[in-house]
Amino acid sequence: MHPREGTIDGIDWTEVPWLDSQRLPHNDVRWDIPCKAGGQVPGSYASVLPLTTQFNRSGTGLWVEAATGTSLLKTVAMNNAAQGNMNPHVPTHLRPELDLLAEISDPPHAHLSHAWAQCALVAELRFNRYVFYDGRRLHQQYCNKDDAQRLSKDPAQGRLTMNSFFWAAP
Repeated sequence: MHPREGTIDGIDWTEVPWLDSQRLPHNDVRWDIPCKAGGQVPGSYASVLPLTTQFNRSGTGLWVEAATGTSLLKTVAMNNAAQGNMNPHVPTHLRPELDLLAEISDPPHAHLSHAWAQCALVAELRFNRYVFYDGRRLHQQYCNKDDAQRLSKDPAQGRLTMNSFFWAAP
């Protein structure tokens, strides 16, 4: 069951408006592409192209995982260690004492650090500025508190971006 589909551990996840896969720093590895020798994950690149001028103080944050000190997760072992430390949706994560809702409040995008990781830099949005980064790097949308309150599902009012992903062939 996806966390947004009901109650897990006594929390009704449908009542948590920002809880999704973008809530924590993550990477964009395609696990259906076979790994290379030594557990090397396939190369990948991600990009963000802003299509609005209304959210110039927001952007993409590049993060460093606290326990391992890593950001670019090149191997399966590095992914398991870093994301296993901070993903509370994985039953075996290494920080079970941390409460997701206490550590990352709504809206989640206005924080540059928490118990799992710290933001190393933010590539701020500017209309028509193309941001391109290694998709294996831990990243997360960043939106300051004022802008976060203006977020909308209406494309005419929202933080509209075009995101693209590129993966290396096996």
